[in-house]
Amino acid sequence: MNANLINYLVCPTTKSKLKLKNETIDNSGQIKSGVLVAENQTQYPIINYIPRFIPHDAYTDTFSIQRRFIEKKFHKWQVETNRQQIFEASTNIKIDQIDKQSLFLDAGCGYGRFCELISNNPDQNVIGVDMSSTSIELAQKYVGNRKNVHLIQCDLTQLPFEHALFDYIFSIGVLHHTPDPFYSFEQLVPFLKSSGQISIWVYPPEMKKIDNLIRLLTLKMPKRLVFYLSMFMPWIYVISKKLRKRPMPENFSYWPCTMSFFDSWTPKYASVHTAVDVVEWFENCGLKNISVLNRRTSVTGKNE
Repeated sequence: MNANLINYLVCPTTKSKLKLKNETIDNSGQIKSGVLVAENQTQYPIINYIPRFIPHDAYTDTFSIQRRFIEKKFHKWQVETNRQQIFEASTNIKIDQIDKQSLFLDAGCGYGRFCELISNNPDQNVIGVDMSSTSIELAQKYVGNRKNVHLIQCDLTQLPFEHALFDYIFSIGVLHHTPDPFYSFEQLVPFLKSSGQISIWVYPPEMKKIDNLIRLLTLKMPKRLVFYLSMFMPWIYVISKKLRKRPMPENFSYWPCTMSFFDSWTPKYASVHTAVDVVEWFENCGLKNISVLNRRTSVTGKNE
């Protein structure tokens, strides 16, 4: 944990300031362990450099399982070449065109691929939050030593920040994995500054028709068995492409493809939403300048 992260944090329930106690600091000045204490004496531990505002993974345990598999082949994800394209298509935020110091919130940061992208610009600061313990720990190994990256394990619906903090909030491929996606979105909006921008992408219905039928079976299966089943799917995908004489995507890679199937079939929640649905979320939260982007069900808007 970077020492200046304490300036952003408050108790998620009382919104009182937090005091750092019993800290252990490593040679680089990072806080490796300690306790954050609220005015009502509620304590939140810092474990392996990460402030923990929830005691367990709750419904995101399948993502922790997935990240443990990812960690074994993580170099495949580190060389991912299309993350800027995905980010900009999902948010309409042009990374190279931001001309001021800004604070980003990556709501559901996973292993930190978009935190890595944003923090390549030293003028930008990003806070990545995730409920999955293994995901946030993998993000810590990946980008946690950067001075402009801050990582927290917490629930998206109980963020440990004061309101009106962030210039940009984005959530790419996350809200559909929460019990109530609109409620989760609604809880993010108060943390946006005046004139700040919020952008999200969720599953469109046409993307998950087959997967959601398969989930009726895979949700009842042991997770390891689903993983082994997922390992066969890239081969079926490749054979299908060749039989139909269609070109393979340029960024195709076996392990990311395997994890994509596992990600589709194992989460407890995986809802789908139309662009009309998502625009209505933005309108109900009083956001303005709402735009549906070229990537299906990517929507952005501003707090004005």
